[in-house]
Amino acid sequence: MAFSLEPLFELRRFSFFIPSYQRGYRWDKDQVWALLNDLKDFITSDPAPTDYYCLQPIVVQPIESDENTEGKLTSKTILTHSKVLGKYPDGAKFIVIDGQQRLTTLYLLMKYFNSQTPRNQLITYSLSFNRRPKQTDFINRNKFMADNDPDNTYEEIIDNFYLRKAYDAIEEWFEPLQGAIGDDIFNKMKIMLNEKNPDNFIDIRIIWYELPGSNPIAAFDSLNYGSIRLTGTELVKAMLLASNGKNDKDAINRGHVWDRMEKSLQDPLFWSMLRRNDNFDRLSHIEFILDLVADEFNDKLPKEDRRSRSNDEQWFDYYVIDTYFRNNQTKSREELVDEVWKAIETTFNQVRNWYDNPRWFHYIGLWSRLTNPSSSVVNQLKKIEKDTGDSGKKQFEEALRREVGGLLKTHLHALLTDLEKEQRTHPLDAERLDYRINTSHKAISEMLLAFNVMLAADGASREQSRFPFHLYDLYKCTSLEHIYPQNINSEMTPGVVRALAKERIDMAKALHLKLPEGLAENLEEKFSDPTWNKEKFDKGEDDPLWMSISADIKKLDDTLGEYVDITDKELHSIGNLALVDQPTNSALSNDYLHVKREKLNQRNNRRLEWEMNHNDNTVAPDGTYIMPATAMVFAKHFTAASSIGDVRLWRKEDRTAYLAALKATYNRLTK
Repeated sequence: MAFSLEPLFELRRFSFFIPSYQRGYRWDKDQVWALLNDLKDFITSDPAPTDYYCLQPIVVQPIESDENTEGKLTSKTILTHSKVLGKYPDGAKFIVIDGQQRLTTLYLLMKYFNSQTPRNQLITYSLSFNRRPKQTDFINRNKFMADNDPDNTYEEIIDNFYLRKAYDAIEEWFEPLQGAIGDDIFNKMKIMLNEKNPDNFIDIRIIWYELPGSNPIAAFDSLNYGSIRLTGTELVKAMLLASNGKNDKDAINRGHVWDRMEKSLQDPLFWSMLRRNDNFDRLSHIEFILDLVADEFNDKLPKEDRRSRSNDEQWFDYYVIDTYFRNNQTKSREELVDEVWKAIETTFNQVRNWYDNPRWFHYIGLWSRLTNPSSSVVNQLKKIEKDTGDSGKKQFEEALRREVGGLLKTHLHALLTDLEKEQRTHPLDAERLDYRINTSHKAISEMLLAFNVMLAADGASREQSRFPFHLYDLYKCTSLEHIYPQNINSEMTPGVVRALAKERIDMAKALHLKLPEGLAENLEEKFSDPTWNKEKFDKGEDDPLWMSISADIKKLDDTLGEYVDITDKELHSIGNLALVDQPTNSALSNDYLHVKREKLNQRNNRRLEWEMNHNDNTVAPDGTYIMPATAMVFAKHFTAASSIGDVRLWRKEDRTAYLAALKATYNRLTK
């Protein structure tokens, strides 16, 4: 969708059609007066030649013209000054997709001026209402003026009723403007709507959105149901980058800087520091910077003029900056544009400085994932940076650590019992920090994420110097994987149970462990039972076959569990858990360490191969991003070289070393 900032008088060469599927004209007195008051405030502010009043946007679709266009103007009547609109001939037709209320009100205003100055008529664009002949006749014959509608036909159609009331509101607004001041306002407002005159021209512009295609209904639906979004970003960009004829170089330079900022923010590493990729659905990432700037300028407005983001989400940034411009008309438009532009550059550079510091990058990215919504983090960061002031980078970094550590501590301490708190139990040793307790999953995942991020920050992982938050988000690496496999249970399919039992028997034999006599043979015989091979067995104690198999499998699991010295509680503790994505969790099944390690490497390699051929931020089929700590855990990285032992099993020495590393990270963040 292309947009440009166009002088309003350029529109007078054209014909506009309001489609029948749109709701009719509905502006009331308050809305009409608000527009008139804005125009009055602008013209009485003694605007500089480079200043202009900017109307909110209209969205149009061009349609083929014909020779029967009513009110067709010739190029001798109006000269075009627009590169965008200049390509269209006089009488060109446009379907109005959005903005008919504004366009119609301006039409009524022009007609009011013509009624007051019959010898000096404004040339107006034409308006027609598709499949609404009575409304078209009503507006084309000026029946919205009481004198032209003696029979009060406006009462017959609701759309015409609103047209009459809007015109009455215009007359009522001008009525008290008497004497020299009133004449001055009247004349200047009329000049605003006239063609360009270097001696007395007061500039009024409109944001012109032009949609391609030939299906206005589809365009209207897309616009109203979100497929096409008129964003505050595009409107602000139009305001800030518009050339005023004297400072083309400034506008061009701002455009280049704007593009560079957008390109930087599109960098996945940079962007993922600021936002999770699941909660920002706008294509233009610079809108994030504009949100921050708009909040800043909104706070500068008088309370009665402040906007509510919840009410004006789509155009909030534009509304705020536009209101700020209108409230500060003692300054030239050029000064106001410079003020907003400097705020945008300052905010972007501030955020860029955070990214350029590797330690800050990791703290901020982690903070953004421990906080909901993550958008609140940046506002808090700006406040922290302001509060630390000249005290330096170390104080800012320390403040970041306290914020991250405070969140971790709050979430993990909530799981401690009163007795554990009294005994000063370490949060990672809490009884309720247990995989089997669903309410503990979030705290476990957050601690493991913090551990991964800090490993990357310290340069202790195989990752590049920065933790790729975008890959963590893309692959949703929040699933908790047991490092030493869980025990076989009745939720598994018969085929999985049989395969895992065989794997455990083979492992026990390889380790020369003594199994109960005949255990392997008995299990194989029971697995051959015809009643066994059904999709699921879930009868529990009511299923004698499962009870018999379950008893044998427990002996098998107990034998291996004793060898690696793992209790049931340890099996489900944080020292036996790592982060993966859900598909990888399923793929790893209940295999042993060496098998899981191989599967992880295979899935990670598939992702790397996918990324070499795809640059679209899509998930690799059967591939994944392996978190740094996860890769290190399955490689026994945290275990002392002298204690590594059998690389197929996650033993007590491994769990102890891993848990110690987790606690060290927790202690460092929460000190």
